[in-house]
Amino acid sequence: MALSSYPLLSMAELHHLKRLLLSRYRQFAACEIDLTDPETGAILPDLCLIGPNGSGKSTLLAELHQCMDPCAAPVTTTHDDLADALVLAKYSTDGDDRYLARHAAGIEGDILVLDPAMEESDQWATLASSPPDFEEFRTRFADFLLDEPVPSPAPENRRAWFSPDLSLLDGREAGDFAAFLARHLEERECQYHLYLKRPENRDKTIAEVEREFEAATPDLLTALKDIWGSLLEPCGLRFDFAQTAAPVQLPDGSSLPFDALSPAIRNLLRRLGQVYSQYFGTDLREGSLFLDTPEEGLAPELRSALIDLFRTFLITQKAPIFVATHCPLIAAPFPPARRLRLKYRPDGSVALLKGVAAAGSDPTRLLKSDFESNLQHTAPRHGEARSSRYTQLKRAIQESENQDELADLIDEIMTMRKL
Repeated sequence: MALSSYPLLSMAELHHLKRLLLSRYRQFAACEIDLTDPETGAILPDLCLIGPNGSGKSTLLAELHQCMDPCAAPVTTTHDDLADALVLAKYSTDGDDRYLARHAAGIEGDILVLDPAMEESDQWATLASSPPDFEEFRTRFADFLLDEPVPSPAPENRRAWFSPDLSLLDGREAGDFAAFLARHLEERECQYHLYLKRPENRDKTIAEVEREFEAATPDLLTALKDIWGSLLEPCGLRFDFAQTAAPVQLPDGSSLPFDALSPAIRNLLRRLGQVYSQYFGTDLREGSLFLDTPEEGLAPELRSALIDLFRTFLITQKAPIFVATHCPLIAAPFPPARRLRLKYRPDGSVALLKGVAAAGSDPTRLLKSDFESNLQHTAPRHGEARSSRYTQLKRAIQESENQDELADLIDEIMTMRKL
């Protein structure tokens, strides 16, 4: 039952995360996220987390990411306040379902495998009203512990994490994308010269060989050029990856280095390229994408199109998209059942509530119905007039001493003024 008792590779594999429960986890006394459609049982294709700063959006997103590979290193490494916390996740495995319970602090050896039949037990009904710590949970559900190896993630379940300060592909840092492009061009050139030297190509023209080579070996950069070009075409820009020093081509024929683009645009292009390169040339067709505040620095037009862009881009990979955002323009495409609002209770803990506005609602309506109410840290006293969203943001900007939080608040108030 313990992680240290078995090798990491086992007979069973984790295919889909179906449910996540947190107990005594920071501001979540008891928290549950159901990732299946209540009518069909199918895995939800996406999930959006919204809420005020400090409510736990990024924390919850990181925990969902961790569940994709419970044995991997977590995105966040601060565990001082998680000594008693429990993470309980339900997965589809090979022909069956299994629960994994683990210490939120990541203590080695403390991953338990449990039978999902515990959902029908009397003890299960007490989880929300009497949230257990890890040791209490082990005792309470001892009858459902299974003497099985800890399942491993299925190989096709790739995952990508993008936040303002971290990019991970399958748990490893994505690295410098410019270096990746240069390396790919060099490898591509070697492949072409080997293809050119084949005996059957000796009597062909260079043009014929190039056409046949491109048809026989699709190029990652050709696909990326189309994807990136669709974003920058309205600006009259295009890409020529053969010009490694200055691949951005202007309408007048001049060129610019990649770093001449704004940081937000560079990050977006890199993310699209890194995710695409994860799957290119493989048979892997499943995975998951995690975006933490992807709106940072992007113009309103790009924010509005961002989720649809990633959905279109990842449609063949069947990759669910998990997003944490402050921006109504980002949240609008998500149906209310897949838009979770993190809202403070009067005691300071955080509740998870379903979204209110319909998918595709006007961002102003979404701002009022789903975002504005989330700013209230406690319930207003009877008869007390509610402060406007704009006034609350201005007050928060004046009081904030955290530079990252301040940037988010300013960004949000500027978005409001543009709506």
